[in-house]
Amino acid sequence: MRVKIILSVFLSIVAGISATAQDNLLDAQKVAAEAAMAIDQVPEPEKPKEPAAKYWKTSLQTKLDLGQTSLTNWAAGGYNTVSLKTFIDANANYAKDEMFWNNRLQLDYGFLYSADKPILQKSDDRIYLESKWGYQATKSLYYSANFSFKSQFSNSWEYKSSVPEGMDPDDPTSSYYRPLSLLNGRLTNWVDHTSRLGQLQEYEISARGGNDRAKYFSSLSYHNNEGVYYGIGYEKVTA
Repeated sequence: MRVKIILSVFLSIVAGISATAQDNLLDAQKVAAEAAMAIDQVPEPEKPKEPAAKYWKTSLQTKLDLGQTSLTNWAAGGYNTVSLKTFIDANANYAKDEMFWNNRLQLDYGFLYSADKPILQKSDDRIYLESKWGYQATKSLYYSANFSFKSQFSNSWEYKSSVPEGMDPDDPTSSYYRPLSLLNGRLTNWVDHTSRLGQLQEYEISARGGNDRAKYFSSLSYHNNEGVYYGIGYEKVTA
């Protein structure tokens, strides 16, 4: 009788332990399934986009200079001056595959005031534009073209002192006497009527190529130079 009771108690304990283990196993499987589902629902990180190809490269350089010279009791002599200069250098270059196109623009302009000349003088003046294009058509054939333009913003003059040293325009006995009646009359500036802004233009187209046995080159260029005075200048075509 005792044996049956002990056996019954043992079987009950084993059954309880088995039920608890099975419940724990089911709970663990449930947690694992929920974790797997949560992982599946996490969005995949976006791949970084590749930067767009850049074929243009640009740059801009500017400069502004202000200068002053002051002389007091300077034995070597001289005049007080004030100067102002500006400079711009712009570049825009294109390159893709076998072709390139380079462009550059340079601008200079400046003023100078000197105590010996009661006018504002021009010290710097330049406009320069150049453009170069090239294309590698084949291994042995290359095309290119060049363009340049040179000019200035305003006319240039030879600035001389308005009053020569030792001369007095208000002294009738002076050889440099300039009465107001003459200066107040109608004056003609013949330089304005006979001069202009000078310009220089150059164009060139060329092709070259060849192989190990022979090479060839062909070009056509045009040159136009307009002088600062009317009637002075020339054109040239070279092939």
